[in-house]
Amino acid sequence: MKKRTKTNDTPEYSVDDRVIIFGGVVDTNGLLESTIQTGEIIEVGDCDLLVSVNSSTTYQIIPKSVCIPM
Repeated sequence: MKKRTKTNDTPEYSVDDRVIIFGGVVDTNGLLESTIQTGEIIEVGDCDLLVSVNSSTTYQIIPKSVCIPM
């Protein structure tokens, strides 16, 4: 099994930390709608985070690649 190593470019995520979540949509006309939200981390996975977005009582699975720790 290949051993994973942490690089300096990989942010650390912990339960109860807050993150900034970047998202967006490009429609067929090429118009871009971007979104920025904040969330609280409920659980940390290998590639995803379980997050309560904007203090909601529902949770969403968010890829770490679109998150920045606060």
